This record gives sequence, C-alpha cells and structure tokens, in this order.
Amino acid sequence: MVEQTASRTGAVWSYLGTALVGFTFVGIFVIWLVPVVIRARTQNPWTREHATHAANFGLTVLIALLGGAMVSALLGLPASYPQSQPLPILLWSCYTLVGLVALLVGALRTGLGQDFRFVKSISLRLLG
Repeated sequence: MVEQTASRTGAVWSYLGTALVGFTFVGIFVIWLVPVVIRARTQNPWTREHATHAANFGLTVLIALLGGAMVSALLGLPASYPQSQPLPILLWSCYTLVGLVALLVGALRTGLGQDFRFVKSISLRLLG
C-alpha cells in the first residue's frame, strides 16, 4: 500500500509540477524540467511512465512555442498582415488552455490510480 501511494504521489506531482512551473512567464521554457527530474529519480515504473508523459508534453510545448515564434518572425505576420496579428496569440492561448486542462485531468486520474495518456495531437512521443 505504501509503494502504491508513493507511486501515485510521484505521478501526480509530475503532472502538477508541469502545470505549476510551466504556466508561469519564465517557466514556459523549463516546463519539462519537473517531470524529467521525477523521471530520473524514481525507480517505480508507473511513476516513471507518467513522468515521461508529462515531460513529453513539456517538450512539445517548448517546441510549439519556439516553432510558432520562428514562423511568425519569418513570415512577418504582424507587419504584413495587421488583421492577422492576434492569430498566433489566439492559437497559443487555446493550446495552453487545452494543455492545462489535460495536465489537471492527468493529475486527477493518476491520483485515483487510473492510467492517463495525452492525446497524440497535443503531445509528441519524444522520450521513451
């Protein structure tokens, strides 16, 4: 019972840590850090699996942020098309909201001892 509670706690904190650290102004660049640390320190396979899912999501968010910024800069969206100026911000806001809800659902489900996986469209499988 203690083993199962410890694994649940680690899995829950991998999702909650990603949500708490990642969705701050500076934390968006290190959103992957908390689950990677949990993943490296645990010996429990269930906790490691959920920390890997959370780290994959964090790395996907970082790639999306940097990729979106580069595409916006290369295309010059704000300067060339003033009517499309809010589009990148709106898309990023929707992705952030969906990701935050997914992280909270992941924390809740793992806290209850259930399995959770992100939808493939919002999280790449980068870490194995």
